[in-house]
Amino acid sequence: MKSHERKNRGCHTQCFVQKCSCGAFHLHYRYAMVVLHKQTLFQIMEECYRWEESGKAGPERTSSSPLIIMLGVVSLIVPEDDFRMFSKAVNDAVSEELGLPALIGQV
Repeated sequence: MKSHERKNRGCHTQCFVQKCSCGAFHLHYRYAMVVLHKQTLFQIMEECYRWEESGKAGPERTSSSPLIIMLGVVSLIVPEDDFRMFSKAVNDAVSEELGLPALIGQV
């Protein structure tokens, strides 16, 4: 469930999600690692979808507005440049948790 991407400026940004043996998910993004429950991971996926759809809907979002996710006392700010990588990492983790690769024969 890893997604790595190099930015145009040569800076290496990482984003991936790992499922821990305790059942929690570890979301790694830039310099942070956040431990999440399954339901929170699903909610982040929903927020990514809403943020992406709001950008397609109209001019209310400027081209440089970041995705901001509040997780208790922690805020993750995902710049638009990193959004695809972040969203893909979250979606891949949710798909794997739901067993979707096995359903479509991608195991």
